[in-house]
Amino acid sequence: MHGETKIRDELAFLAWHEGYHVGVIGAIRTAAGLPGPAELARAAASQR
Repeated sequence: MHGETKIRDELAFLAWHEGYHVGVIGAIRTAAGLPGPAELARAAASQR
């Protein structure tokens, strides 16, 4: 129905929202001269 929110819509928004935050954190860390989330994940994966 019109105006009704589906569970998939909520899930899609949640995924987008969390991804946005990861991007912002990455930008802040990179601006501060620190490794971003991708670099941290890559380093952790290579230590396994």
